Amino acid sequence: MIYTTTGSDPGTVTLSLYDMTGATYNDVSGGSLIGPANMFTITPGSSMMPQIQEVNTSTLTPAGPYPTVSNRSVAVRMTATTPDCCILLSVSIGFSTP
Repeated sequence: MIYTTTGSDPGTVTLSLYDMTGATYNDVSGGSLIGPANMFTITPGSSMMPQIQEVNTSTLTPAGPYPTVSNRSVAVRMTATTPDCCILLSVSIGFSTP
């Protein structure tokens, strides 16, 4: 994940992953939580320089494997104390198969 701020402190920022299979592409509240809510928490401060954070989700429950082989639509949801101050620039999600 690469993020920056607007120059103001957004406070605590959290990210959660959702399996959006069967949900519409613009659904902001549906889906099934993958792993714990707010699995990733950062406090960026007020730096406007891009910052990089990484989290390994392979140990999360439920992390998979899913019982069927199919494409999965995954959404990353962010919350922040002051959401207008934190900007996600890029999120990469990698998957591995046994």
